[in-house]
Order: sequence, then C-alpha cells, then structure tokens
Amino acid sequence: MIKYKLLKNKKENYAFIPCNYDLEEEYRKGFGVTEIFKNYSAGVETIRDKITIHHNMNNLMEVLKDFSELSEKDICYKYKTQDSRDWKVSRSKKDIENNIKDKNSFQKINYRPFDSRHTFYTGKQNGFVCNPRFAVMQHMLKGDNVGLVFCRQISIEDWQHCFITNEIMERCLVSNKGKECGYLAPLYLYE
Repeated sequence: MIKYKLLKNKKENYAFIPCNYDLEEEYRKGFGVTEIFKNYSAGVETIRDKITIHHNMNNLMEVLKDFSELSEKDICYKYKTQDSRDWKVSRSKKDIENNIKDKNSFQKINYRPFDSRHTFYTGKQNGFVCNPRFAVMQHMLKGDNVGLVFCRQISIEDWQHCFITNEIMERCLVSNKGKECGYLAPLYLYE
C-alpha cells in the first residue's frame, strides 16, 4: 500500500514535496537579480570547447592556422569533430578568415572559477564560437567592466552559484550541470 501525504500548497507554488512556507513573507520582501540587471544573458556557448578555448595563445594560434590552411575534411579528422546543427567547420573557417587580422578577436574568457583562458571571439552567431551572446558580452569588451555571474536554476540543495568576472564568460563558469547555466549581468552598459 502506498502512503500518501497531503501537501500544503500555495496558488503560485504547486510543489511536489513538502515545503516550509514560514519565511515566505520575509522572502517576498526581497527582489530578484533580474529586477536590478535588465541586460543579462547566458554565458558564451562554444559547442566545441576543446577546439575553441585554450590554456595559452600558442595552442589557440595552432588551431586557427589549421582552420585557415586545412580542408574541412582534414580539420574534422585532426580534431575528431564533425558538424552539428549550430556549429559547422565551414562557418568557423569563414569566421576566422574574415577576422584573423582583427587583434580584438583574441580574447580572454573566464572558463571556470579562477581559470581564465584564450579564445578567438568575433561575436558572430554560429561562427567559431557558436553562441557568442554578443548583445551582453560586448559590454565586457568595450571598456573596464565587471559582471555578476549567477544561475537562475539550481539542481543541488545549497546555493553557491555566484561569481564576479571582468571578462566574457563561458556558460558553465559556475557549474557544469546543464540546467545550472551561468548568466552574466554587466555592471556597465556601453553604447
């Protein structure tokens, strides 16, 4: 026989587990991060981290050279990769060819907490970096800035998903669990 327990629910929160609502009134007096920061987005999503994000510039430059000189087939073989829906070798090659002379395309990226790496970032959607989130990340590139990194959904009981960055950031900066995507809210918005 299954033992059922009647749950105390509120109209907005139909929980499937027992919840303690004793401090809800105090909690509701607060405000959400997204009420303070109106301009935020998920972090950069490369789709191919091993190809696009590197510990040093020499490794990044080697990949960029290969993408410039090798055929698409040879790139796929050498880097053990293939096209996906949003990331394609041909578009990556074109993005590199069009922007390789732009020194601003060489950027540092916060990959994990206290782990800054190198990438080739042009801001082009479906380019070398698949989802650059340029509408927000541009504010980290245009001048001195800092941004708050936070998760909007967590999958563990303890909340510990917050960080500060002064660089563009990868979406798994504060957690590598898929649904705990890191969002960036820049302090300053540049025109």
